[in-house]
Amino acid sequence: MKTLLAFSIILAIGLSSYSQCLNNESLSERIKSEAEAMANALITKNHEAYINYMHPVLIEAFGGKVKVLETLNQGILHGAEIKSIEFSNQSEPINYLNEIQCTFNQTIIMKYNENKILTNSTLIGISMDNGNRWYFIDAGSNTLIELQGHFPNLSDRLIIKPLSKPLLIKE
Repeated sequence: MKTLLAFSIILAIGLSSYSQCLNNESLSERIKSEAEAMANALITKNHEAYINYMHPVLIEAFGGKVKVLETLNQGILHGAEIKSIEFSNQSEPINYLNEIQCTFNQTIIMKYNENKILTNSTLIGISMDNGNRWYFIDAGSNTLIELQGHFPNLSDRLIIKPLSKPLLIKE
């Protein structure tokens, strides 16, 4: 009887761990899918869709959705065009202060005149509703401490890599 009880406990723990692993995997897939949808909205200049992925703090800092849309429609890239955005090295989701947070490496290729410019930065993903809706913050040249000044709920466990120098690719 003790053997059966021990086996049942071990089996329950194993199944629970396996289930948690599957949940994290599907959550990670959802986060990446949402990041790719955000990137596609930015590349295709679907600004209405893009601002739905902007963190509410950023929208408020810009003066609201109308101001953000005006700024985006004016062309904030000064003649540069985003050609692609790719994500890699997604961190494990972190549960912190009722949010789920993670980071990605983000590689952006822009075309400017006859050249391409490649940049690498960190993208932060945040969900405030248990993974249903995602907001994204490009860390840019900011450190985690600087970002926490604007977004106090950011976990100290997030890894923010320094912004790389832009790489010019002549065509």
